[in-house]
Amino acid sequence: MHDADGRPVMSKGLPPLTESEQAAMGGHSMHITVMVRTVYGNDLVYPVDETAIKFAALLRVKTFNAHQVNMIKSLGYAVHVTAGQLPF
Repeated sequence: MHDADGRPVMSKGLPPLTESEQAAMGGHSMHITVMVRTVYGNDLVYPVDETAIKFAALLRVKTFNAHQVNMIKSLGYAVHVTAGQLPF
């Protein structure tokens, strides 16, 4: 679902913050940092920074799956990958 400007709308009907809105909040950008490792042929997405670790704790997981990463993105967070690319 998207709003009139084409931005994705979250479940509560609120779109993610624009860059100008983030700048108005003191320039704090919403992002998480993850690392992708291949273990036995499976790409695993590990949280690296404090925010990503808190998301993992909230979800009660050690690694993120594609759905979880996409949901975090839909909340307005940018996902920074420290090594490699996201496999999805």
